[in-house]
Amino acid sequence: MKLQHDPLNTAASKDDLKRTRLEIFNLPIKTSDGHVFQFDGLSEKYMKSTLDALGNDDFEFVDWILVDNRQILCSKKILQEYFNELTLLKSKRSVQLTNEYLTLKKNNDLTLRDLANWAKKYQN
Repeated sequence: MKLQHDPLNTAASKDDLKRTRLEIFNLPIKTSDGHVFQFDGLSEKYMKSTLDALGNDDFEFVDWILVDNRQILCSKKILQEYFNELTLLKSKRSVQLTNEYLTLKKNNDLTLRDLANWAKKYQN
């Protein structure tokens, strides 16, 4: 029986670590009500511009598409609440990722498997 090389058991480079951190940072975010939003830089700008375009009329709504392709109907108030929560969650993720990144950066035995496990921890 021939043993195969495990590609995830390969040493991770500093670039691999940086790339994984960015990928984790851009992963979808789950809100307190269980909805999962894409909230990377582009999605955040799109939500902000949608908020700016919506009037203050409580009867004006927009369909927002979630990561799983479901749609939710949002007024400006509801969309603003999601935006505020997502911004806070993204900030918390950033702080946590920075702390974890600095710890992992010191590990000279870091493998691609370690990075995969790190990313897996953040997936919804």
